[in-house]
Amino acid sequence: MILGFYSAVKSDYDESTLIIMAFSLAFFMFIIINLPFTNVFQNYRCALIHATMLFTLLTTNYYRSMKSTTPMEIKGRIYTPAIIELILMVCCIGISFVVLAYEVYQLIKFWRVQKKT
Repeated sequence: MILGFYSAVKSDYDESTLIIMAFSLAFFMFIIINLPFTNVFQNYRCALIHATMLFTLLTTNYYRSMKSTTPMEIKGRIYTPAIIELILMVCCIGISFVVLAYEVYQLIKFWRVQKKT
């Protein structure tokens, strides 16, 4: 909540995304090191989602800070980071759907075993 408030208040400064990106990188490292879920699929899904979030912040930082002196006509035609970001978002949605379907399958299988006993 504090990072969201900071990003809203300090949106005029180019360096504001750097601080948010540092916290995001620290949280991504925490997720990768600790693997908080007992289910392996949830850990990989979570890591992919946080990697996508980190790449989104990196793309924001790229367009905003690194290309701040580039004219808008040139900056508006740099599509590669945005395309990679969209591909990562589609992968996140696809993987999340697959993990959800697998969890529902496991739940139905568990209910069937419970009914038989």
